[in-house]
Amino acid sequence: MKILFDHQAFTIQDYGGISRYFCELIQALDKRRTTSVKLSLRFSNNDNLPEIMNLNVSPFCRNYKFKGKTKLMSLLNNIYFRKLLLKHQFDVFHPTYYDPYFLKLIGNSPFVITVYDMIHELFREAFPLHDKTSCNKQLLVKKATKVITISENTKNDLVRLYGIDRNNIFVTYLASDLKPPKALENTLKLPNNYILFIGNRSLYKNFSLFLKSITTILKSKRRDICLICGGGGKFTKEELNTFVALGLNNKVFYCPINTITQSVLYSKAVAFVFPSLYEGFGIPILEAFSCGCPAILSNTSCMPEIAEDGAKYFDPTNKDSMLDSITQVIDNISLREHLIRRGYKRLKNFSWDKTADKTNSIYSEITT
Repeated sequence: MKILFDHQAFTIQDYGGISRYFCELIQALDKRRTTSVKLSLRFSNNDNLPEIMNLNVSPFCRNYKFKGKTKLMSLLNNIYFRKLLLKHQFDVFHPTYYDPYFLKLIGNSPFVITVYDMIHELFREAFPLHDKTSCNKQLLVKKATKVITISENTKNDLVRLYGIDRNNIFVTYLASDLKPPKALENTLKLPNNYILFIGNRSLYKNFSLFLKSITTILKSKRRDICLICGGGGKFTKEELNTFVALGLNNKVFYCPINTITQSVLYSKAVAFVFPSLYEGFGIPILEAFSCGCPAILSNTSCMPEIAEDGAKYFDPTNKDSMLDSITQVIDNISLREHLIRRGYKRLKNFSWDKTADKTNSIYSEITT
């Protein structure tokens, strides 16, 4: 069975969860003797790519920024894709994002589409008016031979919002390959006690309400605890002004992340808090589990589904609920230890091999 993946995720992302998902899936599938995989990609600046197979991929103006750069790289990758299609050496096509450019090229060939979340539909105000992601996604899920979602929650949202036949939607959970840091990697200079927030701080991530809810904790002299924001870009001027207004300018810190720094941040944190209003899967949950970090999560969307009893939960729309759950965990050593044990146990249910097995069975249904 021959599977062809396209370039989209690796053209639009230099790093990120979607390209990481396809990197892990492609590598896991490539180990199987009965499945061969091909990634239609000629140019990319994606940091995950060196880990994939033996690809003949070149960087594209990596150190230069100019208008239309991504569009030009996409055009060149599309030309390469057309050349592969002329050979038609695939059984199933799996696009890596929602641009429907390929529909007129593949004809009646079967294709599978993965839906990661329904954020564009549920939080329209967070995206530009001209953003076509939602329209493109709806078009593709209705034409796809099979649809994959990365949680039951996303599957239910897809059925509810688009009226898709749930019998044609298959859930394949993701995983995390993040490992606890080695002693030699433990070189970050970090506060002795801190709460950890990971990722971008956009609207649906609920960072603003989270910050206000923990202000009393951060200003408490008894606890002497800080907040570290890992990744998501440096603080904006508006955010810095907010910290000053709340009296937190010496209590909130930013730290860029990579595989090493991320594992150190989780391992040393008093707790990881995920206040997001919506997630498609929530890989940071598994990352916290793998590094022995107590997780405190929103009780919304997919999070209870993924973490089950491995986390402490709160209502992300209620400051008091958030504050109460966070206070309980950071002030109670035995509760933190309990959550760590439950997190390790829950983590055993997820692996990239399981993701690949389930995905491969979906491909097999199409080709048999």
